[in-house]
Amino acid sequence: AIDRGPGFHDVEHALRDGVSTAGTAGTGLGAMKRLAAEFDVYSQRGKGTIVYMRVAVARETANAAYFDIGAVAVPKSGEESCGDNWGVRSEADSIVIALADGLGHGAEAAKASRSVISVLGEPASLSLPRSLDLAHQRARATRGAALTLVALRAHANLLQSVGVGNIATVVYAGAQRRQLLTHNGI
Repeated sequence: AIDRGPGFHDVEHALRDGVSTAGTAGTGLGAMKRLAAEFDVYSQRGKGTIVYMRVAVARETANAAYFDIGAVAVPKSGEESCGDNWGVRSEADSIVIALADGLGHGAEAAKASRSVISVLGEPASLSLPRSLDLAHQRARATRGAALTLVALRAHANLLQSVGVGNIATVVYAGAQRRQLLTHNGI
């Protein structure tokens, strides 16, 4: 969750039970932290607060493939819409992630990034290069966007990636860091 409120002067104090800035019982943040499998909070005075919380979910089988995915896309200051976008298509033991950056800022950039992300709605049998071609066709009616598509195939131990534009994609495996390449352009 992201808010643009006054922020907390002392986050540790705000996490204590009984502390409230609005006259409530003051059990919100502390209870969230206790109930969460993962929890983090960042607050900056006068700018707002970001709270991350993940609740543990039971898996149907112990060896089922799964992925934890999250993203934050925030409009540029002064804009109503964010030109950055992302999406995920889940498949049996894999996922396809799309990251888009519409040219410029605001509503028209958001329209461009939504148009290219829409390729995730296509059949899973569509290859990544063909998906990129289709995204290019859909972007023609917009101002354009940078796009990266990444497929993670868990049981095949395979990562595939295609991209055009200035989206930096990095894979971390322990201390190893590998940057995926994209082509220049939009």
